[in-house]
Parts: sequence; C-alpha cells; structure tokens
Amino acid sequence: MKFRLGTSRARSRVVLMLTTFFCAMWGPSARTASPVTTGPDGNAETNVTVVDPSRVFDLADLPKRSESAPPNVVLMYVDDLGWTDLSGGNPNFGNGSDFYETPSMDSLADQGLSLTSCYMQPNCAPSRAALLSGQYSVRDSNGIYSVTGLNRGNGIPMLVGPDQNVDVPASTFMLPEMLQAAGYVTAHFGKYHIGGTGGEKSTLPQNQGFDFNFGGTAAGSPPTYFANKNSGTWKFPGGIGPALDPYALPYSDTYITKNIFPYQKDYTFSKLSSFLSGTTKHLTDAMADAVEEFIDSHVSGPKADQPFFIHYSHYAVHVPSYGRADLVSKYRSKPGGVRHNDPVYAAMIEQLDQTLARLIDNLSDPNGDNDSSDDISADTILIFVSDNGGDRRTTGVPLRGRKGMFTEGGIRVPMIVRWPGVISPGTVSDTVVHALDFYPTFADISGASLPAGHVLDGESFANVLTDFAHADRTRSNLYFHFPGYLDSRASPSTIMLSQRSDGNRYKFYYTYEDNRYELYNLTQDMGEKNNLLDSKAEFNTNLPLAEVMRQEMVDWLDELIVHPEDHYPKYRSTGKLVDPPGEIAGFFEPGE
Repeated sequence: MKFRLGTSRARSRVVLMLTTFFCAMWGPSARTASPVTTGPDGNAETNVTVVDPSRVFDLADLPKRSESAPPNVVLMYVDDLGWTDLSGGNPNFGNGSDFYETPSMDSLADQGLSLTSCYMQPNCAPSRAALLSGQYSVRDSNGIYSVTGLNRGNGIPMLVGPDQNVDVPASTFMLPEMLQAAGYVTAHFGKYHIGGTGGEKSTLPQNQGFDFNFGGTAAGSPPTYFANKNSGTWKFPGGIGPALDPYALPYSDTYITKNIFPYQKDYTFSKLSSFLSGTTKHLTDAMADAVEEFIDSHVSGPKADQPFFIHYSHYAVHVPSYGRADLVSKYRSKPGGVRHNDPVYAAMIEQLDQTLARLIDNLSDPNGDNDSSDDISADTILIFVSDNGGDRRTTGVPLRGRKGMFTEGGIRVPMIVRWPGVISPGTVSDTVVHALDFYPTFADISGASLPAGHVLDGESFANVLTDFAHADRTRSNLYFHFPGYLDSRASPSTIMLSQRSDGNRYKFYYTYEDNRYELYNLTQDMGEKNNLLDSKAEFNTNLPLAEVMRQEMVDWLDELIVHPEDHYPKYRSTGKLVDPPGEIAGFFEPGE
C-alpha cells in the first residue's frame, strides 16, 4: 500500500463523517492532548521540558527566518532497525524482508534517494553521540564508545578497557546548537541516551541545542511501550520524560479513525476498534502525536517563516518487544518468511512504518484540514535512518553479524532521503555515509557556520543530495576504534573502511588480544566471508595493500589519540597498555 501526500488524511475525514461521534469530536478537540494548549492539569508549561518553562511553543523570541530560507530538516532516527528489515529493495540491494511490511518506507524510497552504504556505530549511544557531535569516539568531546561502558565482556577477559564518557560533555558544541545559531527552531522527540545520566541536567537535550524536548532523557529503552495509569494520570513509565505523557491517553474510536485506520489495509474499522478501543496507548503512536502537534503548531504560529529541525528519535524497534494488538494478531496469522518470522518484531516495524506515513501526511497538510495551502513538503528534507544493525530478533543476511558487532550486519543501516524538487525519485547511491557526516551535511544544507574550535570528523554528502547526477564523492577512510568488550560481540579492535584506487572498497580489522588482521573486499564480498589474509596465496598477494592500510590506521590513531591511557585497553595481568597495531609479520594459518 503506497500513500500519496494527503490521501490518508482525506480518507480519514470520510470515515469521520460516517461516524456518529462526528459532531462532538471533529475539530481541534479531535487531536490527542496537546502541549500547544493545555495538559491534563490545565497548565501548558508542564508539558514540555525546556530550559525556560515559559517558552512552551512560544516562538516569538526566536530569530526571524531570512527571505532565502533554508529547508526544514526532519531526521527520523529509528532504533535497531536492520539493513534488510524494510520490505522494499532500494536501500539494501534488493535484499528486502520476506515477512515484514513497510509500505511507507518503500514509498519514501520511491520518492527519494536510498543510500545503500550508510554506517553507524554498533549500538545506540555511540551512534547518537557521533551524529550529534560530528566526532569520533576517540575525541574527548565525544568519548562514548558503547552503552554503559567498555568492560562488558564475558568471564574475565585478557584486557581491561578504559573508562569512557557516559554523556557527551556539556561543553561540546552539538549539531542542534549549530542549527539553532543559524535561526532554526529545534525540537527533540524520543530517545536521547547521551545525556542526563545520574540526573545531570546540563547534558540533556534542552541544554545542548534543542528549544524543545519531548521525552529525551538518559533512558535507552522503555521498560514497556504501553502507558499506565499512575495516581489518576496516564503516563509512560521508566523515565521516558513527562513531555510525552499528555499523549498517553488510551485509544479511542476517534483516535483510531484519524490516526490508525487510514494507515492500514488489513481490518475493517469495527475489527480494528475491537482490538484497540479503550486499550493503553503505545509509545510509538504517542511520539507520532507529539511530532504532529509540533509541526501544526509551528506552521500556524508566529514563526511559521522560520525553518525547523526535528530530531524524531524513535525508541522502536528496540527491546522490549511490545507490538500493538492489531498488528501482532496480523503477523501471528501470517506465514513466516525464510529469513524473517518474528510476529511481534514485525508488528513493531509496521507500526513504525505507519508513523512515517503520518509524518508524510502531516508535512503535506500540517493542520489536517485537507487544504494543501499549508503544505511544507517541498520545503522539508526528510531523512529516515537507523542507529545500528538489527538485533537477535531479526537477521541481516547477506550481511554478517548483528547489533553490537563491527561486522556489516552490526553497523550498516537503511537510509532514505526525500527532498521534493531537489532529489530525483527512486535514485540509489552507494556512496559511504556515516553518522559523523550528518553534522557537516546539515551545515551545508542550512547555510550554518561551522563552530570555531569544534573539530568535525565527518564529510558532507550534501552534493549527493543536491546534484546527484554530477556528484563525485569518494569518502576518505572511515575508522572504528573500540578499546573494550561487549559480551561476545565485540572485543578490543580497530577497523577501517577504505575505497582504494583499484575501485574496490575494503574493510580492514585489527584485534588487540591476538594481534590478528583481517581484510575483506566489500565490493565483491559484502558478507565478509573471505578473509584475504587467511590463505597463503591470498596473504602474499594482499600483504602490500594490508600493510599500507595498517600504516594509515596507525597514523589515524596517533593523530587523534592524545591520551593513550584513556583510549587503549591494558593487560589485566600487568596493567600495561597494549601497543598500536604492529607490522604484519608472517603468515596466518586459517583459523589461527
């Protein structure tokens, strides 16, 4: 099912006209509880966590938009969605899912540009830190390598990882601060995970460049996706943040009519209502409600001529696995695929897909009146991307590995960009993009000035978006340094991704425990099945390239690591730091 702009909203109005509750419910009150007006306690100022509570949707004090206005930017940053978890094939070389259904993601790819080689870090917090700081983990102004820490190994491993930052330092000049200085209204929705640890307020979104913060805390996942009633008030549990609580009211027929029924094709309204009416609200839907209200408020407000940046950071599809009842029932009745077959995970993916459809409609008709005069689609860049590879509930085959690993299945993610009138529909690019690259790209797109004294490690891909037909972008070497352990999935290692002069893209690994090197030609072997240093003939053939790449790796480490004790592991037995990757000597027997 593919959605044309405005189509779903138009259908929702037809349904509303046929329901008995039309007269009572149609109009502004048909929306969920709105932070634009008042919350459950009648006080709008309690609904949004901001530095100054009096500024809830008060845009009058923010800078005016210029006559030659830059575009709005919506970054829909989803959690743990694997490279092959979309049903369509544009973002993944035709390796779409044989079970999950993502019509809106597929439609977005048809409308825009799919980037088949987008990379993130192996898990949540370091990906977010890299994207919002524009810096590698080895820089102290980022310093986040993994979730919670670097000593999460099984048993008692040989090496001990250093301490790491748990939050991006408050002093770091973040991407939203750059856009804020350029005149953007900035809003964060959902998962943040790189600030607020231990109650520290200075590292929360509202103090790192976001004018508005809906639900961004130190939390990496909710204990459950469903709201509960606490002291007479519906709330989301687990420190998700009070700004999303106004959207926690249970599902009603009005809500289902407007926000769910138009975005599915499997049930009659009566059947859908029997699944959902009166049941507790799912966090994924509540986040869509909050984003919709914000866009409507902005477009109809006093600063409608000012561009906005929305960091739409879904908690889904991160564990725990909680799907909406109608979708779980659908997938439990559907035969499993060869590669994918988890019905609850599938339900979470399709629900996420529905929120994308709602967003697309919201951009085309912000106030929902079926009049396109307020359409801002052409003025908005919409980016859809995941923060790391899929977890054990799915598989990324033909890629190797999963979330938490530095193999392709752990770090290569789906990415789609739509920019009407600028990006040609249905285009595909295999240029390498990393989380680091968003910061300089957004600077180019917005016309923002890059911050003095804040080093950026990323490289802009703006030319791929604005002049795809003529873009010549070969990204320089991309590095991953990990000085610790993540259970059985990752051990101390340094990895590099490199486009070489022979036209091939190579991936080079060094592991510190056993001083082992691996080399893969991703152009010919994206599944990383053939280590080019794992047979005598291949070793001798590829040693010159491997040695050049090793030296580039060492040079990069030497350049960026100022304090080795903070970024290298040490031997548990002696306390001595490991050495940087040494000369590749001798021949490695297979499996050695």
